[in-house]
Amino acid sequence: MKGSTSGQQRCEEVLCWNYLNNCFVEDIIISGLIESGHGFEIITEERAAFATCAAPRYRIVVDPVDGSTNVARGIMTAAVALAVLPIDEPVSPEHVQWALVGELFSGTVYQAQRGSGAFRNGHRCQTSTTMHLSECIAGLNFDGRDLATLSKLIMQKPVIGKVRRTLPGLIKYCIGSRRHSE
Repeated sequence: MKGSTSGQQRCEEVLCWNYLNNCFVEDIIISGLIESGHGFEIITEERAAFATCAAPRYRIVVDPVDGSTNVARGIMTAAVALAVLPIDEPVSPEHVQWALVGELFSGTVYQAQRGSGAFRNGHRCQTSTTMHLSECIAGLNFDGRDLATLSKLIMQKPVIGKVRRTLPGLIKYCIGSRRHSE
């Protein structure tokens, strides 16, 4: 049929769009980091890790468009995400010192600093007063997870009230930073 796109061709188009979009946004972020004059090692999705000076003190993990596949498919949920760690620590949530997540379509900005809590648009995030899992809303990232473990988490008693899929990016670092400050 003329004008139709095969599933494989559409996947290739989405992957190409994701790559080009991520590279474009990465370039903007990296330029800003370099112009800041602070030395960093920078880790991104689309290029090898590199340093902006001879002996950087911090490592920045950049996800330029967390959710680019969503956007390519018409789901307008995506964020720019950055996490900063000391250069001598492994890349893992418990070592993140600062995190920033900017939701691209709502403009919501989450930021966190270890020991100082997490903020949404400049307002401190608050913990819930909910005491029972049946009354909770849980945000989960289902990407690449063990389905048996997820099934147990969602189905075993006590059952979580509602489950929502979260952005699979660095929001977890903001949450981790908040947890460590309490």
